[in-house]
Amino acid sequence: MFPSPNRLLKAIAATVFATLSLCPSCSVSTAPPRVPRAALPVPQSLDAHYAVPGAVHEFERAPIGGEGEHRYFRGLLVAGEGTRREQAEITFVTKPSAGRQPLVVLLPILAGGRDLMWILADAFAARGFAVLWTERVDGALQDQHDGADLEALLRRTVIHNRMALAWARTQTDIDPERMGCVGVSMGSMIGTIVLALEPALRGGALVLAGADLPSLLHVSTEDKIVRWRAARRRLAGSQGSELERELAREIRTDPERFAPYVQTDRVLMVHGTFDTIVPPPH
Repeated sequence: MFPSPNRLLKAIAATVFATLSLCPSCSVSTAPPRVPRAALPVPQSLDAHYAVPGAVHEFERAPIGGEGEHRYFRGLLVAGEGTRREQAEITFVTKPSAGRQPLVVLLPILAGGRDLMWILADAFAARGFAVLWTERVDGALQDQHDGADLEALLRRTVIHNRMALAWARTQTDIDPERMGCVGVSMGSMIGTIVLALEPALRGGALVLAGADLPSLLHVSTEDKIVRWRAARRRLAGSQGSELERELAREIRTDPERFAPYVQTDRVLMVHGTFDTIVPPPH
């Protein structure tokens, strides 16, 4: 029997908190509101902007190993044609002998993080979940990236995760009624948007999430972001508030925009009290 949303969140919480036990930030626990806010319906135009561009096809799937009864696969999903064609690389962990399993979709951090994905995958697999994640669309915040480039990358990342969910619903070893997501840092920001656009998900954990990306990118101490800000100043002459205005003009794939469409009683949020990468005001 699959856990209810509350039991799902408890399972997610057990794994997330164990994984974050070495995190230098200090976390505090806050009781949820007694009356969770109901999600607003997503406007059709907003949903369409992040729609998968056609039926999702499994182009290839190759075994990459396994442990015990679990099997690991890498695959390529395709959807759409011509300039709208999207290809999403996936990693999938499943236990074929378990039948139809609940699924957790993982959403990675901004840079690196492959080891973290496997740590989380192993932990969830041990608790009876199949696990799925997509590889990054492209390297984020490269020196030459401006606000429009970042927006395009964020939007495509959301679409790739929706492709993965569409594919998962067709798999014989996945129960489409028992799916959730877990995002860490940048992954949790994408996770907010995925939860809004995919209300059928049973629950999600947003770990070290943030919102108001134009302002957050202006103040975050994350090394990759700091280097990118310096590169933008050097290459484009974008200074301080000017860069923030550019990002405010271009960035639309922002958790702040999607939060009203998320069912709050199905979300676990974890924040670091002394986090300077995603400071508490965000």
